[in-house]
Amino acid sequence: MPKEKFKTTLKSLLQESQNITPNQSQNIQTDILPILQQVAYSHATSLARSGKYFEAEILLKQVYSETETPSLLDFLARIYAQQGRFIEAERLWTKALILEPSNTRYIAALDQIAKKLSHPFWFSPILTLLLAIVAVFTVVILTFKFTEYLTDFRSLMIQTMHDIVSNNTVEQKNTSLQSSRISINISGIRCAHEGNQTVITFEEGLFTHGVKLKAQAFPILTSIGKLLDSHNGKLFLDITGFTDTIPVKPHSKYLDNTILGLQRAVAVVEQLRAVIHRPSSMFSVRSSGDINPPFPNDSPQNRSRNKTVVIRISEP
Repeated sequence: MPKEKFKTTLKSLLQESQNITPNQSQNIQTDILPILQQVAYSHATSLARSGKYFEAEILLKQVYSETETPSLLDFLARIYAQQGRFIEAERLWTKALILEPSNTRYIAALDQIAKKLSHPFWFSPILTLLLAIVAVFTVVILTFKFTEYLTDFRSLMIQTMHDIVSNNTVEQKNTSLQSSRISINISGIRCAHEGNQTVITFEEGLFTHGVKLKAQAFPILTSIGKLLDSHNGKLFLDITGFTDTIPVKPHSKYLDNTILGLQRAVAVVEQLRAVIHRPSSMFSVRSSGDINPPFPNDSPQNRSRNKTVVIRISEP
């Protein structure tokens, strides 16, 4: 969508939203905001297809500042990946996978990112320096070029939303909660403190095979979820999945132990979300596969114990 057509669409929406009453503002916001998002998404798609990734990223973040859908996270992750920003792409695809655990496209994307990040080529100091220099110059040039466009867009959005929504913004007060104050005394787990994090490990493996939870894992995870849900303030849970050192079977639906570990982390998140009534943004999942497991893989018993996850709790 050309820039002038995009701006004309926003202006027309602004004209239609004039002379509203405070009582109508909430309904207007509900009706108009999705339209604005659709227009912006369409325009961002055109920008990305023409290689204007920076402009597309800024545009999406302006319109979707308080909304995170799997498709939006996937779009931004693909933009980051095209620019070589693999760490940021991995973070967004991880969040998208939490919202849609069965989406194989996100799983495949995370597997590709993991391979790129683990390749020795990326750890060359000289290459890293060159990439950093190129990235800085690219950002400077694109920022200068995009300033006028972004200024116009921000002005239109501010004016539009000012006329649509009455000034009743609710500011949520975040209560500070130190991780060291979290007391977790549940049978079957070990609780330790590392810096400002509370680290939970499980004395026995949570999974029988694949991503099938053991029967005794359900009450333990439910107890943890209820305890955390009762805390005031915000918490952030980083969940890392692990496996034993036995490779996945040929033709398995899991490409390797890294993907299997990631799916185990997602399975634990799903179980916790059944009792923790908070946004999905408080969860982050990752996989360590068979690398640095909680227990040494030196016996059948310990390999069984490593079919598990480790939960790290901290303030966001």
